[in-house]
Order: sequence, then C-alpha cells, then structure tokens
Amino acid sequence: MDFTEFDHEISKVLDYLRELLDAGAGFGTIEIFGQLADSSTDIKIITERIDKELVLHSDYIKKFLAKMSKELEPVSNEMEEMARNLGMLRLDVKSYFIFTRIFYDTLCRLIRLTYGDKGRQLPQSMNDLLKNKKAVEIDKDFFSGFYEVMSGFHEIRDKRVEIEH
Repeated sequence: MDFTEFDHEISKVLDYLRELLDAGAGFGTIEIFGQLADSSTDIKIITERIDKELVLHSDYIKKFLAKMSKELEPVSNEMEEMARNLGMLRLDVKSYFIFTRIFYDTLCRLIRLTYGDKGRQLPQSMNDLLKNKKAVEIDKDFFSGFYEVMSGFHEIRDKRVEIEH
C-alpha cells in the first residue's frame, strides 16, 4: 500500500502540533502529538504486515490446492504454517481496525483543540463527530468538506463489525 500522501498529510499535522508546542501549548497537545505519530506509524506497519501475510496465504492456498488436485495429503507442518499465518492475518486485521480507530479519535481530539472554546462543544469520538450536525455551525466550510472526506469512515466501521461477527 502506498502511504506517500498519508505521510505528507501526517507530517503537516505534526508540524502544526510542533508549532503549538513551541508556542507553549499544554500537555493535551503533547499527548495528541504522540498518539498521532504513534498510531500513524502503527497503521503503516500493520498494513505492511497484512500485505505480506496475504501474499503468503495465497501461496499456501495454491500449494494446498495443488496437493489436493493430485490427491496428496497436505503435510502437517505446512498446515500448521498456514494456520499460523491465518492467525497472524486475523490478528493484524483486528489490530488495523483498533489502531485506525485510535488514530481517528485522536484526530477528533485535535479538531476539538483547534477550535478552542467552541471545540469543547464537539464530541470526543470520530463516530460521534461525524453524526454531529452542530459542528457545521462552528465552521461550515471545514466541516462540510470534512464530512465529505470522512464518508468512508462508516464503511470501515461496518467492515470491522462484519469481520468481528
């Protein structure tokens, strides 16, 4: 997966937060900075692992089907490796959703911080923020565009629920 645009945008957000910190911003800003930096890196690492695990899983399936077409029994250590890889893939997919949720909720906290006193009226979770119609009253241009950009958030959430159940 190509993270070039993501990296560029995250670096702009982190630069903005550095400026706030240089200007004397408090602990909340430091916490947001750290969480955005950490969770964005975690998401990239997890995505890279998922990509590798999917390739490996595809290879295992091809080998398994080749043996089955020749009516050969799969070797137990190959089955164990395939099961281990599938378990890692399952764990990394769950981790992806967890760290993505942390990232989005931290981004929500950054938005609240950016709007100062008005931002305190906003919810602390991205899910609630995207349902909040009062946010448009704070900054119509930003939140109209933000809602449009974040339209895929609910799809991610629905996929997570689908996978978990």
